Amino acid sequence: MTTAEGRWSFADPCLLVDEAREVAAWLRAVAAGRVAVTGLGAEGAAPPWQQGDGRADVYQYSVEVAVDTAALLRAADRWDAGLASLPAR
Repeated sequence: MTTAEGRWSFADPCLLVDEAREVAAWLRAVAAGRVAVTGLGAEGAAPPWQQGDGRADVYQYSVEVAVDTAALLRAADRWDAGLASLPAR
């Protein structure tokens, strides 16, 4: 990871398998317009496991991404496929 503040790498997982599975559902909800993605700081744009979490993180970075509906759905399908062999935990 490289930011204006510096560069670092990491190898520890940041999501549990069950949390990772929620990402595909969230991508599909964004693609279907069921999640209001209105810009930085929008609670509706937060992943499901962070919604309602008002705590400030030590480090917060944002990434602006522009994709179309088909790309979101393909990403959700690929994400699900990548997780298919992992056990729930």
